[in-house]
Amino acid sequence: MSEDRHDLENGHSQNDRAGGEELLCEEESAQDGESAYPPDSEGDLTERDLAEDAELDETVGRMPLLPPPSDQADDSPSAVRAAAREALRGKWGRMALVSLVLALLIGWQINTDNGYYDWDFDSGIRAEGVIHLFAQTGPVTREHEYVFAQVNALEFMMKGHEGPDAADTRAAWKDFVFDDWGFWAVSGALVLAANLLGPMLTLGRFEALDAAFRGELPRVGMLFARARQFGRALWMDILIGLATGLWLIAPLAALMGVMYANAAPTVAWIVLIVAGLGWVVYSTIATYRYAMAPYLLWKYPQMRAREAMRESRLRMRGNKMSLFLVYLSYLGWQILGIAVAFVLSEALASWFVSPLAQPALQWLLTLLAASFLRSYISAGEFAFFRALEQSEDGGE
Repeated sequence: MSEDRHDLENGHSQNDRAGGEELLCEEESAQDGESAYPPDSEGDLTERDLAEDAELDETVGRMPLLPPPSDQADDSPSAVRAAAREALRGKWGRMALVSLVLALLIGWQINTDNGYYDWDFDSGIRAEGVIHLFAQTGPVTREHEYVFAQVNALEFMMKGHEGPDAADTRAAWKDFVFDDWGFWAVSGALVLAANLLGPMLTLGRFEALDAAFRGELPRVGMLFARARQFGRALWMDILIGLATGLWLIAPLAALMGVMYANAAPTVAWIVLIVAGLGWVVYSTIATYRYAMAPYLLWKYPQMRAREAMRESRLRMRGNKMSLFLVYLSYLGWQILGIAVAFVLSEALASWFVSPLAQPALQWLLTLLAASFLRSYISAGEFAFFRALEQSEDGGE
């Protein structure tokens, strides 16, 4: 009996020591950051667990690819300009070259002016009413004269004569186009190419700006880094144009021409002016609403055009005024750049350049001044979008 009790006590003590050693091993494993128990195998999961995991994976796959907002970043105009200057330090020339090439590729537009009309007297016998028209595409300018009336000089001096009407102006422009059709054909092709390439090259500019902000040197070749997104960038540009009401420019201009030709009453002009002002306000707000869409399309190439526009609308909610203030803070620099380009062009034109070459010189100097200024503004815009991406969304 005593031997059985002794064996039982020895068994208890051995079990206690084994249990204590096992508990000690579990505590040491927990301290080392490892679980004391093996993980459950997939076979232990129920069908309900597997279904919930699959649903979770599908939900995560549908989530937007943007990173979640982090700590509030400073997107004030002064902070944005400071970030832009820091990124461009030692790279001003390189970035200005990128901006200059971009302007040469997409900066083509046709500027026209109805000019003026006057009366020429031919040896005091005949008086001719002449319309002077003007057109410029880049450094190339064209002028055109159209005779809209011929009267006796004496009759003109006795009775006078009215100026050209809308029909005379239309006839003058028609004659201008047919008389110099090569200029208009080349100008139209350049403007069309600029509008087609512009959206894709804008994404390339973000590529160059990103290199500058990462401490690398921006290169001209980066403008074509997003050539594969040509179609998507162009489609988004068209959608933004529709959403911002830019397509209304042509109908409004045509309506104004019809009203002018038919001497519309004052009330109709007032209604048109009020409608035009309303369109300007709406278009401006919509432009800021989708301002971030090109940046998002560059940052997330897998995004579709509509997704980038939708995300831009969400990101810019409550931040439109902040971006407006950023642009407004560059107003002084813009005025200074225009003044410097004008003074230099006038000085060089009066000293060295013939009058025929003055428009080309002014165009070139304007591009050179704008290349540095555009680099500064686009870097500030890029810094603003980066800061906005790191900040929490606000209410509009």
